[in-house]
Amino acid sequence: MPSTSDRLKLEANTTPRSGIYGAWDRLVGPGTTAVESALILGVSLVFTAGIVGYAMFANLGWDLLQLLLVAAFAFDLAGGIPGNTTLASTRWWHRPSQSRRDHFFFAALHVHPLVLAAVFTTVSWVAAGLVYGYLLVATAVVLSVPEHLQRPVAATMVTGGIVLTLYGPSLGAVFAWVAPFLYLKLVLGHSVKLPD
Repeated sequence: MPSTSDRLKLEANTTPRSGIYGAWDRLVGPGTTAVESALILGVSLVFTAGIVGYAMFANLGWDLLQLLLVAAFAFDLAGGIPGNTTLASTRWWHRPSQSRRDHFFFAALHVHPLVLAAVFTTVSWVAAGLVYGYLLVATAVVLSVPEHLQRPVAATMVTGGIVLTLYGPSLGAVFAWVAPFLYLKLVLGHSVKLPD
């Protein structure tokens, strides 16, 4: 049983601050530590720089819009993996006002593979639809099981998604990271409510 002092600290960490810090709190959860924030932003920046650098070095022929789109997706997905797995994030995204439907809708908003298929001729609609469809199915499965089974079921679904990515229709070598990152961020991260 947490002490009164611990309960007060927990309650203080579930209310977003105001201003720019409040916007960050609403994204990663109130109470995210400075080290966690640095990890989230650091991973986002390093991965994004790597992807953009690769695209420019490999002379993929992307226009500015394509480059900016991939940079935004890389930043979102790379940082979203650690960002959706902290205790602060879990507390925030699984607060009482959030329903399973809200979690499913959040995953459904991540139409990244479909956008890639619309913008890049090298990405097939079949592969994009398969990645997005699997994301929705995996999220629905995780949200349908009791909380004590969510983490192992999510890990199993992510494993299935990775196998599908390796042996099924592919988004292409340049975008091979997209599907596993989506599954880690949303299925194993955002959808799982850790035990209290």
